[in-house]
Amino acid sequence: MASLLVVGVARTGFAFQWGTAHPAAKEDALRSIPLSKLEPAAREKVLRVLNEATFFRRLPTCVFRCDPELYLFLVRHPDVIVGIWRLMGVTKIEMEELRPGQFAFSDGEGTRGTAEYLYSSHDIQIIYTEAVYEGPLFNRTVRSRGVIVLRSGYVLETNGHYYITARLDVFLNTDRGAWETLTKTLHPLVGRIADANFSNTAQFVAILYQTAWENPEVVQRLPERLTGVRPAVREEFANCLAKIEEKASTSGDRPAPVIAERGTTIPRK
Repeated sequence: MASLLVVGVARTGFAFQWGTAHPAAKEDALRSIPLSKLEPAAREKVLRVLNEATFFRRLPTCVFRCDPELYLFLVRHPDVIVGIWRLMGVTKIEMEELRPGQFAFSDGEGTRGTAEYLYSSHDIQIIYTEAVYEGPLFNRTVRSRGVIVLRSGYVLETNGHYYITARLDVFLNTDRGAWETLTKTLHPLVGRIADANFSNTAQFVAILYQTAWENPEVVQRLPERLTGVRPAVREEFANCLAKIEEKASTSGDRPAPVIAERGTTIPRK
């Protein structure tokens, strides 16, 4: 499986664009958050981060071909993507679903935390994060809170296939002393790393879709091999893949995913 996915990545060409931290982008991001749709407690969490944010970035907009049902499933179940990466041996990240819509994670480099989906629809996800870093970069524990807003659009082609447009806005509130230290050392790299990881993840989803369409036997047993993922979630994943195989078998068309951003490797974690 890993070799076929990597080959799929190599077959796809990309025109890369960096994300931005421009004030105009931040203002647009703030205006577009549907605060009125949040429960009072969730809205309070979000506003606290937005009002005290020490970091903002709008990551590159990615456009790629994928089945909407598979895409939304993966968006709402990041533990499945992490589980696939762990099977491929390309990440140190660990992720566990604590309850529906809430996940615990560790990056294997000193950061651990939780991610909670405060709002989820077909076109927008609002995710609240809390994290703690204990590692060599700082001589003390650093805590952060974040709000991640993922916007998605769907365009149906004349041949019946969909293009997904994904855009991610990130707001972080980190201890100011730690942030000042980071600004002096690694700040220019933080945004670039986030840009690349998001683009590479979008590309990975596109290649997974392509593989499910063109070589369904490669991913057929993938759900049952995932560890740390609830049986019901594995079953839902298997159903998504089966539907794609059924569509492919009756279509006669074999789509090649196209994505607007570069990403020549699966994200290194």
